[in-house]
Amino acid sequence: MSDEHASTPPAETSASPGDADVIVGPVNAAFNPLAPEDIMPAEPPSEETPPQEAQPGDEGASPPPLQPAPRAQSILWGCLRDILLVLAAVILASAFIFAILYSINGTLLLNDREKTTQLTLEQVRLEEQIADLQAKLSAQEGAIRAVDDRLNALQAQSDAIEQAAEVARQRVGELEAAQQRVEEDVVALDERMAGLEGEVQGIQEDIADFERVAERFTPFVEGLTRLIAEVVGEGPQSQVETTPEPTTPVPETTSTITSTLSLTQTVTITLTATITPTLSVTPTPESRALRLFPPTAPLPAPAFDRGVIYGLVWRDADANGQPDAGEKPIAGAFVTLKSASGRQLLHMVTGVDGRYTFINVPPNAYQVVLHPTPDQSPTTEMEFMVRVEGGDRIEVNFGIR
Repeated sequence: MSDEHASTPPAETSASPGDADVIVGPVNAAFNPLAPEDIMPAEPPSEETPPQEAQPGDEGASPPPLQPAPRAQSILWGCLRDILLVLAAVILASAFIFAILYSINGTLLLNDREKTTQLTLEQVRLEEQIADLQAKLSAQEGAIRAVDDRLNALQAQSDAIEQAAEVARQRVGELEAAQQRVEEDVVALDERMAGLEGEVQGIQEDIADFERVAERFTPFVEGLTRLIAEVVGEGPQSQVETTPEPTTPVPETTSTITSTLSLTQTVTITLTATITPTLSVTPTPESRALRLFPPTAPLPAPAFDRGVIYGLVWRDADANGQPDAGEKPIAGAFVTLKSASGRQLLHMVTGVDGRYTFINVPPNAYQVVLHPTPDQSPTTEMEFMVRVEGGDRIEVNFGIR
């Protein structure tokens, strides 16, 4: 621009009413106002036509024509269009987001259904397992109760066995005390028997001496009788009798000597010997009872001055009084050894093999007695009399039906 134009103060030009307000700045101050038809909006320059650049040397040329300002309606329309575009973009974005969310939600719902189905199946399986475990638990509880009942029964049996053992121990103590007393009685009896044997031997010696004296006295009596007869004048009357009396079953041996001296001399000597009947059952190497029912322990050998009494108590099924094959021994039978006068000496209880044994029995006469229970019926004698000598081993068997 020239200085002239630059120095000109700016002026404002107003357009006619009804036209668009055009504000003319200082650049347009030197130009005449434009006619309304000149203010019509021209077509915007094409984007393809680039604006002409100022050429060098054009400083003095006239400026290009002024372009009118855009109308307010165009601005409003552009704003509305921008708003609509924004709204459309928002709607599209919302639709896209909604589609994404719907897809995600559908996938989640599908996953939830699958998970729900899987959880339901897992729950059913767990319930079945729980039912099986409950059934097994019930079975185990039943087994535990059965074991408890069995333990209680075993405990009761154990208590009963302990009580029976205590009774047995008491009985054994009593039997041991009785055995001790019997042993003491046997020792005293042995001593008494030894004394009696000495006394008997002395009596026998006295009898022998008296017999010798009687033998010497008889000729004297006869001579004296003849002498008296010659003096008196009567014939001799003398009698010597030895009368053995019949044996009677008395439990001891007696000797009676009677001597009478008078004018008629009578000498009576009476000797009485009593023999007590005894039953002696002596086993042979082929004993039927020993062969059919062998003892669990070897039989003890008797001492030279003592004897052994042993035997068997068996179930005599055919009641023939003889042990037979197939018959069984009886355990727990009660057998007593008594003296000849009936005094109890020893007691024995048969073992599992049905056998009893009395050892170290002094020589003498004894009774062997079986004591059956009320429900047992003997098939043999319940009492036997035996005679024991030193070194004897005597077998006495009892049958029970």
